[in-house]
Amino acid sequence: MSLKSQTDILSTRLIVLKKVQYSNTSLIISGLTYEHGHQQFILKGVLKQNRKNFPVVDLFRELTLQYRISNRSDLHSVSEFDLVKENDAIAKNYKQFKAAELLSKFVLLNTVAEPVPQIYEALTIILDRLKDKQLSITQSRIAFILSILDVHGLLPDLSGDEQKEDAMLQFLAYATDPQFESPEYDTDQLNAIWDWLMLYCANNHIAIPPGFEQVS
Repeated sequence: MSLKSQTDILSTRLIVLKKVQYSNTSLIISGLTYEHGHQQFILKGVLKQNRKNFPVVDLFRELTLQYRISNRSDLHSVSEFDLVKENDAIAKNYKQFKAAELLSKFVLLNTVAEPVPQIYEALTIILDRLKDKQLSITQSRIAFILSILDVHGLLPDLSGDEQKEDAMLQFLAYATDPQFESPEYDTDQLNAIWDWLMLYCANNHIAIPPGFEQVS
């Protein structure tokens, strides 16, 4: 059954990747949901609520939502929400925030309104690692892009290049296994992996947001 054919109130988990103020009291948020992929929601009146009684909606936070499907647009109205996890520490460090911002843009360009639980879980792990300052901007992008390629069956066959294959598998494990330790590569090695990955994405029509391809 497609999402729009449902009329009941639905529940989902959401990672907030973009927010825009709508009127003086409301917010429009975009993000990745566990059950329904890329979605947009309107939270009416949320800006006039008492913050002590109503959780703040902010970037990179994970929420649970109760919402009703709109029959007129892709903007769905939220009736209730609760905070599951905050990732506010990311915003306190410029490099970590920049990495999360770039990943958000990449996700919104490369996901649609279809279930992608593996990508959701990978994003959760990467945000946790950024929050704890466990990886650089380049490392986070490499790991997350590989997880998306894996979900879509687009990982390259590197059986003839042992060094690249080992790097790919390490970064993929880093994005999908929260217990896996950070791959150890120096700056030159990371830059070489990044350049190769950007070329591979371009050749496979993976959407790259402006500024994303720059080495950081």
